[in-house]
Amino acid sequence: MKIKQLNKYNFINVSKTINKLLFYKRGYSFIVWIKNKFPLFEQEERIVNFKNRFFLNLNLNDWIQNQIFFLDSYEDFELNVLEFFLKPGDNFIDIGSNFGLYSLWSSAIIGNEGKIFSFEPFYENYLALEKNINLNHFNNIIVEKIAITDYEGELCLSYNNKENNLGMVSFYETNREIQERVICNSLDNYLVKNPINSIKYIKIDIEGGEYLALLGMKETLKKFKPIVQLEIDNEILLKTPYNRENIFDFMTEINYEVFIPNLINQSKVKPNSYSKNCFFKCKFEN
Repeated sequence: MKIKQLNKYNFINVSKTINKLLFYKRGYSFIVWIKNKFPLFEQEERIVNFKNRFFLNLNLNDWIQNQIFFLDSYEDFELNVLEFFLKPGDNFIDIGSNFGLYSLWSSAIIGNEGKIFSFEPFYENYLALEKNINLNHFNNIIVEKIAITDYEGELCLSYNNKENNLGMVSFYETNREIQERVICNSLDNYLVKNPINSIKYIKIDIEGGEYLALLGMKETLKKFKPIVQLEIDNEILLKTPYNRENIFDFMTEINYEVFIPNLINQSKVKPNSYSKNCFFKCKFEN
């Protein structure tokens, strides 16, 4: 190993130790500054044990994965909500799985009697998702390289590599540095061909495509009445023909209402300030 590479490796690991022991989130702002100024994290990967539950192979140049490496944290409130509602044997739908954080988190909860359906169409994310599943030898996660929307066919996803955040892949990305044509389908159509007998929880985070995904799962929501976790990002929605009112009107139409999960004995876990996730439940649960 070259001296330069050795120094880089040591710097990253020492920075993590110092950040965790002395500064934690206050010190992380300095790490972000370093990341933005220097190509220190490019092509750097690390395997970590996330909260002593499963292993993740992390791309340190990616915004979300970098946070997990240094802070051992990302959307902890949402993960706790997922754990609160899921039980052994439940089925979970993860739409916009990215590298698999939510799918992996739920895997141990539902056990081998339940199933996770992970939809991730973007090739780089799909490979990372499969790598993390194989790393943990989980066998209750079904991975589909399909974009979920309101029709069956194809669409073009775009990504601006300067974002350094693979969670920003979108049909509505205007700065089209990277483009990929992918297969798409509605969840209603998919479940006709791949029937299941229940769904407890659906998470949707697809950068502006949430409204069309909801339209394409109308019958599924009416039939199974799952909890729905949905990202509503007004800034991203400005790039689309839709807005948050369209989403809320649709959910009201099918007898869903927004709610704030009350996590017993977990009151100290609060949503992150940047979180744009909303939670919906059916007014007339089974």
